[in-house]
Amino acid sequence: MIALNNLVVYAVYYLQEHGVTATFEEVVSICFRLFPQSFALKNYPRWPDSALIVRRLNDGGEKGHLKGSSMDGFSLKYKGKQLAQRVAKALELIQPGTAKIKKR
Repeated sequence: MIALNNLVVYAVYYLQEHGVTATFEEVVSICFRLFPQSFALKNYPRWPDSALIVRRLNDGGEKGHLKGSSMDGFSLKYKGKQLAQRVAKALELIQPGTAKIKKR
């Protein structure tokens, strides 16, 4: 099982990789769409738990994975990008040896 903090870091990574600014609303939306069982309200499973997500965003900042704020949006620090890539691999979204290398 992947920790919720790590899933939120991955969500920010996912948004950035798709060219979407990681505003608070976008992070809540993508967390719920990617991992609905993990980020739903307990008594209302069809709705995202934004309070849970904001706590995990704050944890990501304290651990040095994320920078930013709910007002300005979020982005990954170097450490966060490494973590997000490990999460992607754990989710089997990246197959070993399939990464594309840019030629100069």
